[in-house]
Amino acid sequence: VRVELETLQWMKKAGCYRIDFGVDSGSPSILKNIGKSSTVEDTRKAFRLCRKVGIKPNAYLILGSPGETSETVHETARLMKEIQPGNAGGRPGLWILPDTRLHEISIQQGIVSEARWLADDSTFLYTGEHSEKSLDELGVLYRTLMRSRREVLLDGFGLWKRRFRRLMTEPLSTLALVRRRLAK
Repeated sequence: VRVELETLQWMKKAGCYRIDFGVDSGSPSILKNIGKSSTVEDTRKAFRLCRKVGIKPNAYLILGSPGETSETVHETARLMKEIQPGNAGGRPGLWILPDTRLHEISIQQGIVSEARWLADDSTFLYTGEHSEKSLDELGVLYRTLMRSRREVLLDGFGLWKRRFRRLMTEPLSTLALVRRRLAK
């Protein structure tokens, strides 16, 4: 997520009105784990510059990358609250693509093999430290945090602000709440 003001100005003059950025995560450790060369500060700058020239920035996220925890999901939600994307889409699971760092990690962890790539045209998701259930939990946690973010923006009475503050400062209790909801 790296852009320059002059480039954005030219894009705006050419008719660009929206940019969908692959932000991936708001956690510096996750960005490092997936080999992303841009930083959280690059994302902040890109969104600030887009707004300056009148382009609507959107964010696309990935949940369940190597090292993902409820705390890194909270970091991502906090960044989304800060940068206020027009739309923040995401999904649990990170696709494993050949000849990537994640592909090498997945082979080492026994998630995929070279032979399987040749025999199967399926899409593989990274599940190194995540079961399908834990990926679902991370997705529910993120959606809960983002739903609360919208309610914070819409409600002037402070009720949702208190709830959101609790969600943001108590990640373990929030994860327990998500697990209880999934168990029903």
